[in-house]
Amino acid sequence: MTLTYIFHSGFVLETEHSILVFDYWLDPCGVMDSVLQSEKPLYVFSSHFHEDHFTKEIFKWKKQREDITYILSKDIYKHRRASKEDADVWGA
Repeated sequence: MTLTYIFHSGFVLETEHSILVFDYWLDPCGVMDSVLQSEKPLYVFSSHFHEDHFTKEIFKWKKQREDITYILSKDIYKHRRASKEDADVWGA
C-alpha cells in the first residue's frame, strides 16, 4: 500500500487492487498523470464542496479513462457544484 501526497488535502492511496484519490484540488507535481494511466480501478472521493477539497477538474479525467467511480459528498450537489449525474455515489 502506498500513500502519496498530492497537494493541500489531496492524497492518493494505492492498494494492491485499486487506487483511491481523496479531496483532489491541484496537482503541481503531476501525481495524477501516472494514476490515470494505471489499469487498476480508480475511485475518486470528495469530502465536501469547498474549492480546496473539490474541483470539477476531476470530471475531465473521464476523457482519459471511463472506468472512474466518483463518490462525492451530497453538499457538492446541494451547493450546485456538480450535477446529479456526475457522481456514482452521493454520500452523507
